[in-house]
Amino acid sequence: MSRDIRVQRSCQALGDALMAALADGEGLEVTISALCARAGVSRPTFYQHFDSVEDLLAAAMRRRLDDLDATAGSFAEVLRSLARDRATYGAHLDDVRILPTVALTLTEWAMERIRAQHPGLDPAAVEFAAAGATRLLIGWLRQPVRDAEETAELIRTLASRTLGIDEADLTMPAAGPPARV
Repeated sequence: MSRDIRVQRSCQALGDALMAALADGEGLEVTISALCARAGVSRPTFYQHFDSVEDLLAAAMRRRLDDLDATAGSFAEVLRSLARDRATYGAHLDDVRILPTVALTLTEWAMERIRAQHPGLDPAAVEFAAAGATRLLIGWLRQPVRDAEETAELIRTLASRTLGIDEADLTMPAAGPPARV
């Protein structure tokens, strides 16, 4: 994303407008015109930065995940924050337009975190572990049968086994010292 503060503000306003629309139950049926009006930006501004509402959803989710990555002390804290967002994208995970975007965004985010800490791992194993973790996370967002700590530990255990690394070596990079996944 551009470092231009105006671009950042416009993209953030559009992302916030989409999350508000999702929380209001609109889903991805919300029009670009409605999002632009809600965000206070023009349609040309939208199209300068995004090709579709799905692209905006991916960017908004990515910003949210990166913010959590920088502030959360543990993966369980990330999960608790995502659970609080259940009314936005979590409530729409059965929508065939939303689910692939959420799954791909979460998987790419997890892959980046794993690769940053373990650059020598087999890329296929990293993708497999990240995709599996994403599937478990999406299932948990739909129907939380465990608390955040138990879910984080399960994901960490299964991912570390898949990657062939010690569980203690699977951490989530954050702004400060790495936090445990």
